[in-house]
Amino acid sequence: MHEATADEPFHRLADLTDRSVLEMAGLIAPLWKSDAISGRRAEVLATLSTTCLSTTGSALLLIEAGRVWDASILQRSVLEGTVRFIYLLHGDGGFDERLDEFSFTLEDIAWFRLTQKVRSFLQVLGDKKLDDGSQQTLETMQLPDAEYERISQKYPKRDRRQLEDKWSFGKLLDYLASKDILPTQAAADLQLRYLKSSQSIHGNPLGLASFYERAHRPEPNRSWAAYAQAAETTRVLKDLTLYRLYSAYRFLQLDMKVLLSAYEDPEFDLLFSKIMREHHGLEYGAEATESDLRPRDVP
Repeated sequence: MHEATADEPFHRLADLTDRSVLEMAGLIAPLWKSDAISGRRAEVLATLSTTCLSTTGSALLLIEAGRVWDASILQRSVLEGTVRFIYLLHGDGGFDERLDEFSFTLEDIAWFRLTQKVRSFLQVLGDKKLDDGSQQTLETMQLPDAEYERISQKYPKRDRRQLEDKWSFGKLLDYLASKDILPTQAAADLQLRYLKSSQSIHGNPLGLASFYERAHRPEPNRSWAAYAQAAETTRVLKDLTLYRLYSAYRFLQLDMKVLLSAYEDPEFDLLFSKIMREHHGLEYGAEATESDLRPRDVP
């Protein structure tokens, strides 16, 4: 396992990103002061925003420790939360209709599916009983029969699937890109990061193969590949923080110059470029292009 030391890029990337994210985080305040965002609207959006920021901080701690694969897993949670945050502000239909689907309908469906899984497992157990408290815990994770039947009747299987598909990461991202709420390049980049994170989360052959291949590279290739992965992950975490702010300021019709001022960090850009230049030279034996040496364009 690669152990990070204090003079490695992991620490600097994490520190610079944390500084930038914290500076940007305070700029969300106008959204909470808006008359259009109050009550349940504010509650749901604030929960999403806070969760994204908290998970971003956790991912940065992992990057600081050199645990770039684990950080990429957490990155997926921030990707999903950010896309839902933006869609709640700018999606199709009425705001409160979107809010009801996200807060109530999807929650009902999630409980329904959880109950299905628990019932299936308990059925497999049959007469066997778990004596470590797990049995009682599993049984309390089920909906009451009447509630289960209510959801089943209100949302037939086809409707449940359609709603889950509508709110899936890919479909939300497609909608945001098609309406120019997110630039096409930004949407494509987020989709790529989501797919890569998914491979790691599920531990499927592609994800395991990537991890194994990286771990068995010779030095210094292995270290610089890890630095490059950390640089890309921190860049995405910065971008996601900006995208949430961008969507909020677009909703409020506020000047966005202050957002770019908080996002821009020459020190981060210089470190990012250095890492990518070294990585490309070792990995491909060629000079990196200009687009490889700097963070992606933002809205």
